Amino acid sequence: MRRTSGTQYEPAKQVKKITLTEKSVSKRRIFFIALFFCVGIGAFVYAFTHLGSNKKGWQTVALDRTNEDSCSVDFTFTYEFGTGKGGINKEYSAVRELYEKLTTDGYRLFDRSAEYDGVVNVRSINRHPNETLTVSEALYRALAVFEKSNSRDIYLGALAEHYEALIGADSAEALAETDPYTSEEVREFFGKVASFALDPASVRLELLDGNRIILHVSEEYLTYASSNDIENFIDFGWTKNAFLADYIADGFLAKGYNHGVIASFDGFVRNFAESEEEFSYPLYMRVGNTVYTAASVAYRGSKSIVSLRSYPVDTLDQFRYLLMADGSIRNCYVDEDGLSKAACAELTGWSNGLSCAETAVAMAEYYIADTWNRAVAADGLRGKGVFTVMHDDYVIHCNDTSAVIGKLYERDGVRFTVSQ
Repeated sequence: MRRTSGTQYEPAKQVKKITLTEKSVSKRRIFFIALFFCVGIGAFVYAFTHLGSNKKGWQTVALDRTNEDSCSVDFTFTYEFGTGKGGINKEYSAVRELYEKLTTDGYRLFDRSAEYDGVVNVRSINRHPNETLTVSEALYRALAVFEKSNSRDIYLGALAEHYEALIGADSAEALAETDPYTSEEVREFFGKVASFALDPASVRLELLDGNRIILHVSEEYLTYASSNDIENFIDFGWTKNAFLADYIADGFLAKGYNHGVIASFDGFVRNFAESEEEFSYPLYMRVGNTVYTAASVAYRGSKSIVSLRSYPVDTLDQFRYLLMADGSIRNCYVDEDGLSKAACAELTGWSNGLSCAETAVAMAEYYIADTWNRAVAADGLRGKGVFTVMHDDYVIHCNDTSAVIGKLYERDGVRFTVSQ
């Protein structure tokens, strides 16, 4: 039965890219999408009131989206102006200039497809296996996140570009050449790459002192890669915007700017606002084939927030999801067997002490899997310093007693409740 609210997903006869249109999105969802993706997660009233004007309070800091060497298109950045000394115009110019620099530098640092003068980036590392390279402190810290968590996700990132090709498939022929779920040959290839990625003897990063690193790659893997057009042995893949959010936030904090919120379209938020002000974050939840803005969570203080989901909520998600004719959705989360998976519809978590990237990597252990156990995931992540919010049908479960779950969806016979 079709619902009159939420987002309806209807497969085309072959393959359909998922995009949001006015016909498929209720007014309430449009409001919340605008709220989150245009303003971020905090102080929405101030941001909308002062958008585009250099006045005291929260403002969205916008950049020229035509700059190809920038990750700003993936993010919304809001900042509270007027909290320190000096004029608002001068502060706005300084913040905007720094934001432009950080989004450009961050884009180049995590870029797997091109090298830049004076920058040792992800591309540089992949092009120089078994060599000692000196990287920036920021990239060194990012690489260390995977080592500290014993995660192999960065090596499974070797399949990231192949999943991008799958999601970009625009015909049945292209799909047959890229989908491991329908092509045995593609499935075998993905599995082989994943087997290399999981084997430390085949590929591993060695982090030395002085920000020096070595990407060790075995001769067998090098030979296989050369024969199969594999250019990347490491890639941040679906986690990249989590690391970029940290890079941008840490860059501002290093310069003494501590009143901002950086939010990506794909669910990574770093709130570095030193404020007792209340912030709000929308909770999207899918029940059946309908996605609801089920509630919002109110909180105070700086936080890292991560939302992993198996479905799209934003137009940019057309680059991360592909709706199949049978109703299934291909996503960008790569499991240990090389297949894309999501153990449940969505998982939202936040941490007071972990970075956005650390939070995302911790959550991946439970989310990218064949099976789902809500209690096990909640307890396991709580032990790592990550609070979670999940749901069983229309019941929302949150294990952070300081978080206030409100604005519960109640309409057309559907009612969400909270267990906390």
